[in-house]
Amino acid sequence: LDLGFNADVLSPGRLAVRSLVAMENDEILVAGSFAADFSPGVSSGPKVVRLRFDGALETSFDCSALPATAWIETLADDQDGRVFAAGVAWTNNPLRFNRDGSLDPAFHPMVLAGQIPGFIRAMALQPDGRLLIAGGFDRVNGAQRQFLARLNSDGTTDEGFFARVND
Repeated sequence: LDLGFNADVLSPGRLAVRSLVAMENDEILVAGSFAADFSPGVSSGPKVVRLRFDGALETSFDCSALPATAWIETLADDQDGRVFAAGVAWTNNPLRFNRDGSLDPAFHPMVLAGQIPGFIRAMALQPDGRLLIAGGFDRVNGAQRQFLARLNSDGTTDEGFFARVND
């Protein structure tokens, strides 16, 4: 047990952690639902926060652009410090955030299940910057992709990758 690690922002009983990523710089990304009354400096609702090595909230990371209805299931980060967040209940999924937590408007894939937004349960960033996504969907950016797809670093569908998961 590391007695020097004190993540007070993650108060028991008033949050649900859904995903976390240990970053190369010893910081930690945490996604979940937080209650403002128990988490000083963090507003209520679905959030992604970044903690310093000692568990303190990194206040320079402000991910308030996350849709209020978002349910974060998975996180990833890249070598440039950008954060990918994916889950359930919004149209442009996954989202990419800049190092400061601001939304990256250049990255906006659309994952659908029929006519409604699909969901992403898992994702993995490949060394070449492409992003594998898995979940409940049948189309990604208009291309037929069922359950598993790969996105290029700009958010477009990798047309050379077509996984047959449900044959």
